[in-house]
Amino acid sequence: MKKVAVVFVILGLVLMMGVPASAQKPMKVGVNLSIVYPFGDLADVAKLGFGGGATFRYYYKDNIAIKGALGYHMFGEKEETISVTFPFFGTISSTVKTKGTYLPLYVGADYFLAAKGKMTPYVSGLLGYYLGQGDFKDNNLGIAPGAGIIYDLGKYKLDANAVLNYVMSDPSGMYFGINVGLVFDLPQK
Repeated sequence: MKKVAVVFVILGLVLMMGVPASAQKPMKVGVNLSIVYPFGDLADVAKLGFGGGATFRYYYKDNIAIKGALGYHMFGEKEETISVTFPFFGTISSTVKTKGTYLPLYVGADYFLAAKGKMTPYVSGLLGYYLGQGDFKDNNLGIAPGAGIIYDLGKYKLDANAVLNYVMSDPSGMYFGINVGLVFDLPQK
């Protein structure tokens, strides 16, 4: 697990080395709150959840940013009762409860489309390493395409986006995240 985290950090640093600065402030950080909705195989063992995260963007050009992010996505507990009926013995029932959390570590890029007044739409592509906790014990790679809008509030920016997380596990973990947060400029020398 530590080796994968080190690979992500090295990859991010290599991508940022020698990158020309953009006309806007080249580095920004953000924080967000998330609502996560599982579907597919993941919906069998998890319910609607919530979370949050932090992002770092380095603007390679005015319309392209290299992005690193960390998330915390906790899913609601799912309860399922399994019953088996035996001849002569009757029915035996058991209740199974599952609850889990993913901590995704992302690296990728955002592509910003033409601004419309104070709003700037964008699309993103992320590669993630999902650390599983609780009943989601395995750690897996995944991808997370998404789209969003950044709205200029003056000193801060509002970032609203939707991301489809596909965790490459068995069974596969797919969930949809809706994120809303603030973006801040990092001080420049």
